[in-house]
Amino acid sequence: MRTLDIMNNSLVWALIAVVAIAGAVLGSRGLRGQVVPTHVIHLSDVPRVLRLTSSVGKDGTFSVFLVRSVPRGSDGVFPSVQFSVEDGRVGFDWVLTSRRNVTDQSRFEALAKSLGYSPRLREMNNVKYVRVENGDLAALCREVLVQLFGVDEKSQLGLIVEGVKWP
Repeated sequence: MRTLDIMNNSLVWALIAVVAIAGAVLGSRGLRGQVVPTHVIHLSDVPRVLRLTSSVGKDGTFSVFLVRSVPRGSDGVFPSVQFSVEDGRVGFDWVLTSRRNVTDQSRFEALAKSLGYSPRLREMNNVKYVRVENGDLAALCREVLVQLFGVDEKSQLGLIVEGVKWP
């Protein structure tokens, strides 16, 4: 697997927020002096990522998809979505840390509702996010990536995991 270069300061701070939402305890580990392990995946890998994230079942487990095919916003952060385990349940999160995710929040909620999902606004550690826990989360993730970000089968997505062993 290729290692992605994510040393952009804005992205590092956004990832810290994502980690907080996922419930991971950074503690003394933090991200200081550490390279966040990242991988490159494709749309076809989404169901496998969900299975692996779900199988862990431990709060704080997460898999973040960085949409690298969409230019970073003026905030310097790639848009992203994630699967995470919260209160023992896996869910799909639309995290409101990038300008693009904030701008497209209503589009995400409308798409999710039109597909029969029940998105709910939540907040953890002063970071807001919209979470879906019902239905086929892999299908929702795929539809969001395709319809809202224009991702296709050839697009490369960055993957950041915590608590998940990615092959």
